[in-house]
Amino acid sequence: MKALIFDLDGTIADTFPVALAAANKVNKKWGKPPIKDTLALRSKGMREIIKEDIKLNFFTLPFYVKAVKIEMAKNINKAKIFLGISKIINQLAKKYKIGIVTSNSKTAVRHLTKGLNISFIHSDSSMFGKHRILNRLMKTHKLKPQNVIYVGDEVRDVEACKKAGIRVAAVLWGYNSEKALKRAKPDFIVSKPSDLLKITP
Repeated sequence: MKALIFDLDGTIADTFPVALAAANKVNKKWGKPPIKDTLALRSKGMREIIKEDIKLNFFTLPFYVKAVKIEMAKNINKAKIFLGISKIINQLAKKYKIGIVTSNSKTAVRHLTKGLNISFIHSDSSMFGKHRILNRLMKTHKLKPQNVIYVGDEVRDVEACKKAGIRVAAVLWGYNSEKALKRAKPDFIVSKPSDLLKITP
Protein backbone atom coordinates (compact mmCIF):
# COMPACT_ATOMS: atom_id res chain seq x y z
CA MET A 1 0.00 0.00 0.00
CA LYS A 2 1.37 3.36 -1.06
CA ALA A 3 -1.67 5.51 -1.78
CA LEU A 4 -5.38 5.98 -1.28
CA ILE A 5 -7.26 7.84 -3.98
CA PHE A 6 -10.56 9.38 -2.97
CA ASP A 7 -13.54 10.46 -4.97
CA LEU A 8 -14.70 13.87 -3.71
CA ASP A 9 -18.47 14.08 -4.27
CA GLY A 10 -20.34 11.77 -1.93
CA THR A 11 -17.15 10.38 -0.40
CA ILE A 12 -15.37 13.31 1.23
CA ALA A 13 -17.98 16.03 0.77
CA ASP A 14 -21.77 15.89 0.77
CA THR A 15 -22.25 17.77 -2.50
CA PHE A 16 -25.36 15.84 -3.56
CA PRO A 17 -27.90 18.46 -2.39
CA VAL A 18 -25.96 21.16 -4.26
CA ALA A 19 -25.67 18.98 -7.38
CA LEU A 20 -29.36 18.07 -7.28
CA ALA A 21 -30.42 21.71 -6.94
CA ALA A 22 -28.10 22.68 -9.80
CA ALA A 23 -29.39 19.87 -12.03
CA ASN A 24 -33.01 20.79 -11.37
CA LYS A 25 -32.33 24.43 -12.15
CA VAL A 26 -30.83 23.41 -15.49
CA ASN A 27 -33.65 20.91 -16.07
CA LYS A 28 -36.20 23.67 -15.67
CA LYS A 29 -34.38 25.84 -18.23
CA TRP A 30 -34.06 22.92 -20.62
CA GLY A 31 -37.66 21.78 -20.20
CA LYS A 32 -36.63 18.51 -18.56
CA PRO A 33 -38.45 16.83 -15.65
CA PRO A 34 -37.23 17.57 -12.11
CA ILE A 35 -35.21 14.91 -10.28
CA LYS A 36 -36.29 13.77 -6.83
CA ASP A 37 -33.95 12.30 -4.23
CA THR A 38 -35.38 8.82 -3.73
CA LEU A 39 -34.04 5.37 -2.93
CA ALA A 40 -34.88 4.36 -6.49
CA LEU A 41 -32.70 7.21 -7.80
CA ARG A 42 -29.78 6.23 -5.56
CA SER A 43 -30.01 2.67 -6.86
CA LYS A 44 -29.36 3.81 -10.41
CA GLY A 45 -26.16 4.52 -12.27
CA MET A 46 -25.46 7.82 -14.02
CA ARG A 47 -26.28 6.43 -17.46
CA GLU A 48 -29.69 5.26 -16.25
CA ILE A 49 -30.49 8.65 -14.72
CA ILE A 50 -29.52 10.47 -17.91
CA LYS A 51 -31.62 8.14 -20.04
CA GLU A 52 -34.61 7.43 -17.79
CA ASP A 53 -35.00 10.42 -15.45
CA ILE A 54 -33.59 13.39 -17.33
CA LYS A 55 -34.37 11.87 -20.75
CA LEU A 56 -31.27 13.48 -22.18
CA ASN A 57 -29.74 12.82 -25.58
CA PHE A 58 -26.13 11.70 -25.12
CA PHE A 59 -25.02 14.11 -27.86
CA THR A 60 -26.12 17.04 -25.68
CA LEU A 61 -24.65 15.53 -22.50
CA PRO A 62 -21.40 17.59 -22.48
CA PHE A 63 -23.40 20.83 -22.69
CA TYR A 64 -25.75 19.70 -19.94
CA VAL A 65 -22.87 18.70 -17.64
CA LYS A 66 -21.16 22.04 -18.23
CA ALA A 67 -24.36 23.93 -17.37
CA VAL A 68 -24.84 21.93 -14.15
CA LYS A 69 -21.23 22.50 -13.10
CA ILE A 70 -21.61 26.25 -13.58
CA GLU A 71 -24.67 26.20 -11.33
CA MET A 72 -22.91 23.99 -8.78
CA ALA A 73 -19.92 26.32 -8.60
CA LYS A 74 -22.21 29.15 -7.48
CA ASN A 75 -23.23 27.24 -4.36
CA ILE A 76 -20.33 24.88 -3.68
CA ASN A 77 -19.68 26.73 -0.40
CA LYS A 78 -22.94 25.20 0.88
CA ALA A 79 -21.52 21.68 0.67
CA LYS A 80 -20.23 20.10 3.87
CA ILE A 81 -17.49 17.60 4.63
CA PHE A 82 -18.88 14.33 5.98
CA LEU A 83 -18.51 13.99 9.74
CA GLY A 84 -15.33 12.18 10.75
CA ILE A 85 -13.74 11.88 7.31
CA SER A 86 -11.22 14.74 7.78
CA LYS A 87 -9.67 13.16 10.87
CA ILE A 88 -9.36 9.75 9.19
CA ILE A 89 -7.83 11.16 5.99
CA ASN A 90 -5.21 13.10 7.93
CA GLN A 91 -4.44 9.99 9.98
CA LEU A 92 -4.02 7.91 6.81
CA ALA A 93 -1.85 10.66 5.28
CA LYS A 94 0.84 9.90 7.87
CA LYS A 95 1.48 6.56 6.13
CA TYR A 96 0.16 6.94 2.58
CA LYS A 97 -0.13 9.41 -0.25
CA ILE A 98 -3.67 10.78 -0.40
CA GLY A 99 -5.05 11.72 -3.81
CA ILE A 100 -8.37 13.04 -5.05
CA VAL A 101 -9.98 12.40 -8.43
CA THR A 102 -12.96 14.59 -9.21
CA SER A 103 -14.93 16.26 -11.96
CA ASN A 104 -15.05 19.43 -9.85
CA SER A 105 -12.60 22.27 -10.43
CA LYS A 106 -9.41 22.34 -8.37
CA THR A 107 -10.63 25.61 -6.84
CA ALA A 108 -13.76 23.86 -5.54
CA VAL A 109 -11.70 20.92 -4.28
CA ARG A 110 -9.29 23.15 -2.38
CA HIS A 111 -12.23 24.97 -0.79
CA LEU A 112 -13.86 21.71 0.32
CA THR A 113 -10.67 20.00 1.48
CA LYS A 114 -9.09 22.89 3.35
CA GLY A 115 -7.11 21.48 6.26
CA LEU A 116 -6.73 18.03 4.72
CA ASN A 117 -3.30 16.58 3.98
CA ILE A 118 -3.73 15.89 0.25
CA SER A 119 -0.75 14.85 -1.90
CA PHE A 120 -2.36 15.42 -5.29
CA ILE A 121 -5.62 16.48 -6.93
CA HIS A 122 -6.69 15.33 -10.38
CA SER A 123 -9.59 17.22 -11.93
CA ASP A 124 -11.25 15.77 -15.03
CA SER A 125 -14.73 16.68 -16.25
CA SER A 126 -15.29 13.41 -18.15
CA MET A 127 -18.51 11.69 -17.08
CA PHE A 128 -17.41 8.26 -18.25
CA GLY A 129 -14.15 6.45 -18.96
CA LYS A 130 -12.95 6.85 -15.38
CA HIS A 131 -10.69 3.79 -15.70
CA ARG A 132 -8.67 5.69 -18.31
CA ILE A 133 -8.34 8.63 -15.91
CA LEU A 134 -7.12 6.26 -13.18
CA ASN A 135 -4.61 4.65 -15.55
CA ARG A 136 -3.18 8.07 -16.46
CA LEU A 137 -3.03 8.96 -12.78
CA MET A 138 -1.08 5.79 -11.97
CA LYS A 139 1.44 6.64 -14.66
CA THR A 140 1.79 10.29 -13.63
CA HIS A 141 2.42 9.49 -9.98
CA LYS A 142 4.40 6.31 -10.63
CA LEU A 143 1.95 4.10 -8.77
CA LYS A 144 1.18 0.46 -9.42
CA PRO A 145 -2.47 -0.68 -9.23
CA GLN A 146 -1.67 -3.26 -6.54
CA ASN A 147 -0.30 -0.49 -4.29
CA VAL A 148 -3.46 1.60 -4.38
CA ILE A 149 -6.97 1.54 -2.90
CA TYR A 150 -9.62 3.77 -4.44
CA VAL A 151 -12.39 5.08 -2.17
CA GLY A 152 -15.68 6.03 -3.84
CA ASP A 153 -19.44 6.05 -3.41
CA GLU A 154 -20.81 5.05 -6.82
CA VAL A 155 -21.23 1.88 -8.83
CA ARG A 156 -19.30 3.48 -11.69
CA ASP A 157 -16.32 3.91 -9.29
CA VAL A 158 -16.33 0.16 -8.65
CA GLU A 159 -16.63 -0.62 -12.36
CA ALA A 160 -13.80 1.76 -13.28
CA CYS A 161 -11.46 0.32 -10.64
CA LYS A 162 -12.10 -3.23 -11.81
CA LYS A 163 -11.12 -2.21 -15.34
CA ALA A 164 -7.99 -0.45 -14.03
CA GLY A 165 -7.04 -3.36 -11.75
CA ILE A 166 -7.29 -1.26 -8.59
CA ARG A 167 -8.86 -2.40 -5.33
CA VAL A 168 -11.90 -0.32 -4.42
CA ALA A 169 -13.64 0.53 -1.17
CA ALA A 170 -17.28 1.57 -1.53
CA VAL A 171 -18.59 3.93 1.17
CA LEU A 172 -22.22 3.73 2.27
CA TRP A 173 -22.73 7.40 3.16
CA GLY A 174 -22.60 8.69 -0.42
CA TYR A 175 -24.76 8.63 -3.53
CA ASN A 176 -25.48 5.01 -4.47
CA SER A 177 -27.47 2.76 -2.14
CA GLU A 178 -25.93 -0.12 -0.19
CA LYS A 179 -27.84 -2.63 -2.33
CA ALA A 180 -26.54 -1.14 -5.58
CA LEU A 181 -22.96 -1.02 -4.30
CA LYS A 182 -22.98 -4.60 -3.00
CA ARG A 183 -24.35 -5.74 -6.35
CA ALA A 184 -21.28 -4.17 -8.01
CA LYS A 185 -19.01 -6.28 -5.73
CA PRO A 186 -16.33 -3.85 -4.49
CA ASP A 187 -13.32 -5.22 -2.60
CA PHE A 188 -14.41 -3.48 0.59
CA ILE A 189 -17.63 -2.04 1.99
CA VAL A 190 -17.10 0.92 4.32
CA SER A 191 -20.00 1.92 6.57
CA LYS A 192 -18.22 4.67 8.51
CA PRO A 193 -14.97 6.67 7.97
CA SER A 194 -13.05 4.85 10.71
CA ASP A 195 -13.55 1.58 8.80
CA LEU A 196 -10.95 2.86 6.33
CA LEU A 197 -8.31 2.20 8.99
CA LYS A 198 -9.31 -1.48 9.03
CA ILE A 199 -8.73 -2.04 5.30
CA THR A 200 -5.25 -0.48 5.26
CA PRO A 201 -2.20 -2.32 6.63
